[in-house]
Amino acid sequence: MMKKRMKRLHVSQSYMMSTTMIFDLGEQGIDMNNREESKDKHILSMHMEVPCQEDETLAELKAAAFEVLLLNPGCEQSDWAEILIEQYATEIIDVYGANAPDVDSSLVDLWESPYNDPKSGLEYDFKTWALALATEESVQMYYDLTNKE
Repeated sequence: MMKKRMKRLHVSQSYMMSTTMIFDLGEQGIDMNNREESKDKHILSMHMEVPCQEDETLAELKAAAFEVLLLNPGCEQSDWAEILIEQYATEIIDVYGANAPDVDSSLVDLWESPYNDPKSGLEYDFKTWALALATEESVQMYYDLTNKE
């Protein structure tokens, strides 16, 4: 009895994450010289193991970036990025890698990207959130409004 041949293909995706695709080539594999006949004779099933880790890690980083704004009223982009790098280095490396110029550029992009706050249901870019949460009073007002539910 022949064992099934399995072939693994590693595909690199953005944010330095790899996904593993497993192709089940059936008991005899696929004859690449006769593709039409192979399609009729063999079953090709593709199972994709695509973890949502990339999206989850970016979501965690965005939540942390929002928390930095809440805990540091009046925070500007450079201060915000510095705090993120100091306090959330693991998440930043997981999402953007360890190359400092790439991280800096990515954090500038993140600053201008949208964040949907689950407590308020509002979505603004981090730059706008920073303006809205620029004072301790505005942060307190945010907490008062979101904790009334």
